[in-house]
Amino acid sequence: MNTGSINPAARNFLRSFAHSSAAQREVLLQRIVPANTGCDFGRRHGFSSIRSVSDFQRAVSICDYEDLRGDIERMAQGEPGVLTSEPVRRFFITSGSIAAPKYIPVTPSLIRDKSRAFQIFWSLVREEYPRASQGSLIFNFSDTGHEQRTTGGLLCGSESSFWNACWRGMSGNVRCPFPGAITNITDPEARYYAIARILLELEVTALMTLNPSTLLLLFEVIHRNAQRLIRDIGRGGISLTVPRDAGEYIAAHFQGNQRRARELEKMLSETEVSTANRLWPTLQLAVCWRSPMVRPYIELLAPFLGDIPQRDYLAMASEGILAIPFRNESSGGILPIHTHFYEFIPEELAEQADPPTLLAHELEAGRTYAVVLTTSAGLYRYSIGDIIRVNEFHGSTPVLEFLHRTGHTCSLSGEKLTESQVADSVCSAASRLGLILESFTLCPATRPYPHYFLLAEVEAPLSQLRANLFLTTLDEYLGLNNVEYRAKRSSRRLGAPELGLLPPGSHASLRQRRLNNGANDAQIKIARLTREPDWDKQFQVMERISCKSLM
Repeated sequence: MNTGSINPAARNFLRSFAHSSAAQREVLLQRIVPANTGCDFGRRHGFSSIRSVSDFQRAVSICDYEDLRGDIERMAQGEPGVLTSEPVRRFFITSGSIAAPKYIPVTPSLIRDKSRAFQIFWSLVREEYPRASQGSLIFNFSDTGHEQRTTGGLLCGSESSFWNACWRGMSGNVRCPFPGAITNITDPEARYYAIARILLELEVTALMTLNPSTLLLLFEVIHRNAQRLIRDIGRGGISLTVPRDAGEYIAAHFQGNQRRARELEKMLSETEVSTANRLWPTLQLAVCWRSPMVRPYIELLAPFLGDIPQRDYLAMASEGILAIPFRNESSGGILPIHTHFYEFIPEELAEQADPPTLLAHELEAGRTYAVVLTTSAGLYRYSIGDIIRVNEFHGSTPVLEFLHRTGHTCSLSGEKLTESQVADSVCSAASRLGLILESFTLCPATRPYPHYFLLAEVEAPLSQLRANLFLTTLDEYLGLNNVEYRAKRSSRRLGAPELGLLPPGSHASLRQRRLNNGANDAQIKIARLTREPDWDKQFQVMERISCKSLM
């Protein structure tokens, strides 16, 4: 790749792969530790005496969110100098392993670190697709961006809504077609219809969303409402009921385009599914996550995207950046060694107390690891809960791919359900309706649209009405226990749960089969949540029940 025409941060990124160890020492010992010697955490852990990576590892134990919850609550109440010397400006809210969400502190340094990673990604995209910035480069539009404040008055909300507001700093000076009046439409169907109404009149050069489910929903709305959209484009304005400010914006900026309406009418008469490159001949690239966990959505998107090149988006969490993709049609990217300080625990040791860690240059291709982050926002040796696989190396820097969360978790569309959340939700829903479940497991299902499938042994016969009520109640409790699940369901990026009735003794039979195959009795535990999409195939499912009243 010619590195002469890209920005200095991206050029440095491309040239530093051979020196990951030195780059990581610089991040930790010259940036993070010295800047925080005066905060409460830094004083307690002797930051002023730390001179090496091993000094840091001896002084600070690996932790998780629950270890820091007390300190973060102090910060949320407005107390300065707790985990960082630098002031905390806001919090990103993300789902936790229990019902209470996690509040991730955000400092100016963290914003700069993440911004630099975003700039590197988009600089590499523009280097390969220079025309992408010449039209409408469409960024993530799924988050409505509602915020709240902590007891100390600090803003908190989703990370995606924050970066949506800052998107010009990441992408360059290109026009944003979606004002808040459009992105803040609360009804998902109306919001996606309004977005489709606008996009179909633009020369779109790149489409980017975090989750492929967002793109899939957009294309489904376009094809489901094709004739109505064509009429609106020809006449101007929008016929669907939307909030007044949204309707006024569309009426003022899209006053009628008969030529474009005729183009779309002709296109739809020629083929049942109009691919993205036919809808937007200027489209250069589609960007969204491509990890194995979202592969069902990638497969469903294939008929719509056609031969449009696709690139993974940064592997990231609210806590930090894990990988920067640099090529198409693959999952994952290069570890951003100038962004945070990274340690890795071999996956098989991740559940141990005080496990050993490896540095980036010590990893092995083909192995899987749990990620431990140290950031400029007060997370020190923080176990992020993500499992990655090392696919290869560029110099001494690993190329990583996100696989899944640690423990018994599942995430079809970014919801990160945990086994404890599922167990609580299923038991609460059953108790509320007076049902007795002998045993159950929740597993992912990919067809006809990604959703969760509850395989359950119910003690008494279940009518369709009672099954519907149970599924509705289960959906409600899952949303109460996991804010991301609720968001994905309300935006229709995740389908409604389905119930599979099993014969009595099905889970006991599975246990016995495992014993017969040589498993240790003490180590057999039937999970309440599994990531395996074909889990149901080992059972005889007597009846599958979908709740028609759910979205």
